[in-house]
Amino acid sequence: MNVFFICICSFLAVVLGINSLYLMSTRNKRNMHRRLEKISASSFKTKIFNEDHHEKGDIKKSFFQKTGKLLFRKGMTKQIEEQLTKADIPLRGEEFLLIWMLVGLLPVSLVYITVHNIGLVFLVYLIGILLIPLMVRIAQQKKLKKFNQQISDTLSIMANALRAGFSFIQSMDMVGREMPVPISKEFARTYREISLGAITEEALQKMVKRVSSDDLDLLVTAVLIQRQVGGNLAEVLDNISHTIRERIRIKGEIKTLTAQGRISGLVIGIIPPCLIVVLLLINPGYMQPLLYTPIGWTLLAVGAFAEIIGILIIKKIITIDY
Repeated sequence: MNVFFICICSFLAVVLGINSLYLMSTRNKRNMHRRLEKISASSFKTKIFNEDHHEKGDIKKSFFQKTGKLLFRKGMTKQIEEQLTKADIPLRGEEFLLIWMLVGLLPVSLVYITVHNIGLVFLVYLIGILLIPLMVRIAQQKKLKKFNQQISDTLSIMANALRAGFSFIQSMDMVGREMPVPISKEFARTYREISLGAITEEALQKMVKRVSSDDLDLLVTAVLIQRQVGGNLAEVLDNISHTIRERIRIKGEIKTLTAQGRISGLVIGIIPPCLIVVLLLINPGYMQPLLYTPIGWTLLAVGAFAEIIGILIIKKIITIDY
């Protein structure tokens, strides 16, 4: 216990020491950069917002960002930053990896110091490692669901704007100003990219990559084809809007029909880990043959493999392409 605790404390001390030295060595540069930002602010409100933002979040942001850059290389974080962008999480890849590492190590050290149970320590470590990616995945699905719910109304607004004499780019600006997030944020970002000189086709393809929505991909494909061959874009958008509404209706019906299978898969996945946790808390000695013997490890591996196979089979049955 003492060796493990000393290792954790030493690791944290080294990380905090390196971060402190870095902050001390770059203090003047950061102060100058902050003063320049205040001077170059476009309005008084912008300056007040920046001052409050720096005062409240500068210490936390500096710690995670600077320490993460010292521990991880930029090439390791590019793909992670793409996933964070899809989830609309305002973190750099280095910051995310550092938070992920701390969430995995700190609870493990506390559990080991207080409980002295290797099985429970491994379980807490596994939960800590899987928790952060699971939260990112849930945030991605939540954003995608909200985006898909808003895209039909967005197409109606764009079609009406085109009929009123606006251009396609102006209709995108209208969506960025009138619609709620997240769709307004994505369209506003694409509009800014086009206004700054980006090619329209490339900006639209980047938006599709950021969102990963099949409905948006359908919209962008139709727009790109119309820009090449011509046609009534307002009518095209109305047809796509009708198609998307029908897909949402069919998706709801499929979700209702497959509810029993999804609940069965959820029960199969949750019961064994919950049962292990309950037994470890009630009677740790009862689980020792399963956690400390080769036969127990083999049984755990076989059980985990069988459970994964069962979940995958149920997922395959209830997954319907439409």
